[in-house]
Amino acid sequence: MKKVNILLGLTVAVTILFFAACGGGSSSSSPSGVVEAYYDAFQSGDYEGMIMLFEGSENYSADKVKKNAEMLKMGVEAQKKATGGIKKFSVIEENIDDAGDAAIVKIKTVYKDDSEEESEMELVKVNGKWMFKKLF
Repeated sequence: MKKVNILLGLTVAVTILFFAACGGGSSSSSPSGVVEAYYDAFQSGDYEGMIMLFEGSENYSADKVKKNAEMLKMGVEAQKKATGGIKKFSVIEENIDDAGDAAIVKIKTVYKDDSEEESEMELVKVNGKWMFKKLF
């Protein structure tokens, strides 16, 4: 049951996160830049790179990164099968809190099956770098 819950959590994370991107170069200097880096890693199949954009991932063992990347890949494949993949996506809004250490990036995604979804991604600043908020 725990494995199913972890897989479900990863699938939800993928559903929320893999939509994301914006114009310009990838960068950890802005929340939207991290979202773009995640999408670029997704597009190239770099699931380990996707995992490394999460808060706390710098402390993961190589084995943990690989296992999480494998589970993430399963979630991505399930999402692609359900929607046909992403047709179009855009960053709607980026809001950074007054302290400058947390942000929410709002994303709109249009899938190949013509369904649409808006979602929010939470990011935090860790040692001067924006990262996705730790989900597990």
